[in-house]
Amino acid sequence: VEDWDVRKVTSMQGMFQGTTVADPNVTFWDVRSLENAMELFLDAQIAKPCVTTWNTTLLRYLNRTFQN
Repeated sequence: VEDWDVRKVTSMQGMFQGTTVADPNVTFWDVRSLENAMELFLDAQIAKPCVTTWNTTLLRYLNRTFQN
């Protein structure tokens, strides 16, 4: 997961929804094109992903992203 090239991804809606992934390392993802992160980690049984380094300039949809 940490090596995925997500530079051109515009939607990650529901990507980790309901998963039991231990702790996806998404810290260094280049998400500059991301517009939709709706429900990205919804009901996911994972540790808190670190997204503090993400460039979210284009992010428009964030509904229920971290809801558990």
